[in-house]
Amino acid sequence: MVDLASVMANLKPSDFDPMRVEARGAETLAKVGNAIEAHESPAVTFAAVFSLMERLHSCDLGAPGPLVHALEAVGDYELELTASLVRKPTPLTLLMVNRILNSENEPQRRGEYLGLLERSANHALASPEARAAATRFLKHQGAAV
Repeated sequence: MVDLASVMANLKPSDFDPMRVEARGAETLAKVGNAIEAHESPAVTFAAVFSLMERLHSCDLGAPGPLVHALEAVGDYELELTASLVRKPTPLTLLMVNRILNSENEPQRRGEYLGLLERSANHALASPEARAAATRFLKHQGAAV
């Protein structure tokens, strides 16, 4: 079996550069997403997925893309998502929170996710794009900004 963590760790920004004909990042992510969905214990891949999202936060990894689709398909990734947001919010992890909020009706859980968005809007390690995404998603969810 392919070591998915190694595959993800070896991806570089140049793999997602649209000006490079040989860039195959999107294709690699599609294969990784399929492998996560087929994995007998997909949770073992979650840390590597979020590490990739944090490390390559300025690359186009899809919106939502194969990684998010795979995580949503297998489920139970929310603790790792929360830990990732505490470390370094990214546009993609914030999109994931917004997608959860779009279907979450339980007030306490909504409050927790809205709190993550609020903290992300001012997070010291968040890029300007991530901060803007957090603010945009707060407005979309009807939260006071």
